[in-house]
Amino acid sequence: MLVRLAIVPTALVGFLISTGCEKRCDEAADPHARYDVTVLDFYNAQGKFKYGVAGGSYPLSSGTCSSWDGLGPGASLQLQAAGQQSNSDGTCYEVTADLTSAPPGLTLLGPSTDGNALNQIRSTDAAMYALEDVAAGQCAGVLVLGFSDGLNPGGIYAQPVAGDFPPAILYTLFLPSSGTCPCCLDNFAIQLTKE
Repeated sequence: MLVRLAIVPTALVGFLISTGCEKRCDEAADPHARYDVTVLDFYNAQGKFKYGVAGGSYPLSSGTCSSWDGLGPGASLQLQAAGQQSNSDGTCYEVTADLTSAPPGLTLLGPSTDGNALNQIRSTDAAMYALEDVAAGQCAGVLVLGFSDGLNPGGIYAQPVAGDFPPAILYTLFLPSSGTCPCCLDNFAIQLTKE
């Protein structure tokens, strides 16, 4: 009887591991919530917030999009979480989301299925991401949005305070499919609010 009791827990653990039971990459990210995003500032050494390499941000980004797409300090976005997917190394789940509202001048054309864009964001440490086909001005392409912890001790929903680490970071990457706009990327300090 004692042998049988020892085998059952071991078998159960093996089953749970083989079925891919994982945790979310950031436990605070909710795969069913709606999110409001306010862009506070560019996230770099010259910005209002304490800077450190964090989460899904790309440390060499110097703001190459220059806000041509309307994404810059003061911009607002809304997202609807759409579930979760295992991250690229299989250690945790990333929350997937759809962009439902963007700044004027950025036309949303629907969620993107672009494999290159998906590979780009899944190679970061973003806890939540969205891929959206967009048009702005004479350009169209895929807008990649990655959300990660900004190293603020209060967490990703904390009240932002200039001089401290931001609550969350938004990494954006634009991959053009038409027009003359180049590929570009930015990092932003953001206020993330879960509805």
